[in-house]
Amino acid sequence: MENEKAFGEESLALDDNHEPTKSLRNDPTLRQYLNALFQEEAVLKYGSTSLEDV
Repeated sequence: MENEKAFGEESLALDDNHEPTKSLRNDPTLRQYLNALFQEEAVLKYGSTSLEDV
């Protein structure tokens, strides 16, 4: 569980420092489009990666 938490924190730090991701999250046109599409305030979150045994 501790490794998962560390991985999550590292992923968030990468998103915060990745300019294209940051600009997409803050893009007013994208927000307006998503608000219209879902007919409510869009919540833009960080991406996530899932690893599982297959």
